[in-house]
Amino acid sequence: MPAVTLPSKPDAVLAYELIPGDAASSLLVVFLNGPGFPQSVWKPTIELFQQQSTVSKRPWLLTYDRYGQGGSSRDPRENWPSKDPGYAHTLDDVTGDLHELIQTLSPDRHSRIVFVNNSIGAQVARRYADRYPTIVEGILFLDSNPGNTNYETIWPNPKDPSFNLEQMTPPGTTLEVYQAAYTKMCTSFSGHAKNAEGFDRRDIKDMLPDPSSPKLKRV
Repeated sequence: MPAVTLPSKPDAVLAYELIPGDAASSLLVVFLNGPGFPQSVWKPTIELFQQQSTVSKRPWLLTYDRYGQGGSSRDPRENWPSKDPGYAHTLDDVTGDLHELIQTLSPDRHSRIVFVNNSIGAQVARRYADRYPTIVEGILFLDSNPGNTNYETIWPNPKDPSFNLEQMTPPGTTLEVYQAAYTKMCTSFSGHAKNAEGFDRRDIKDMLPDPSSPKLKRV
């Protein structure tokens, strides 16, 4: 897997794969992983896209591992005195790194971008579009993380007096199974929960409070 160093972080590498499209195409499609999986999860999707796409000018495709993921180095920010342990990079740190990566790898194709994202990648795409307006032409959301709320406000609480297991779950689901799933979703995916990558998600609700924004300004 190729790797590159960003000008702002010469002592750390980011693993990436840039798949060439047609030379005449100015469009770059960027795939954004969730915190639990490296860029390799996109390989089947990309293969299917390449086999079935009928676009006249094939876009260029980019996958990468954020700092702390896959083949990339740990984030140099982990050693900053101002950083809390386990929270290496914020959403703005990630989008800034991504912008620098795109400009470094694809200087001829950094002004027309479409994002394909999973999980927390949805918030990276939205924040990127917010910070760098007129660049993003489209965003495809796949099993997105709800950036403006916590899972305990979405999943019915099994301790609530109004909770009805039969109405809330598929047939045959036991209360113990539901309680275990509820606890996992509300702790592992909490905005304050730490992850192996070091993605600090504590301020995402404040950065992206409206799930319907930002509006894409490119189109």
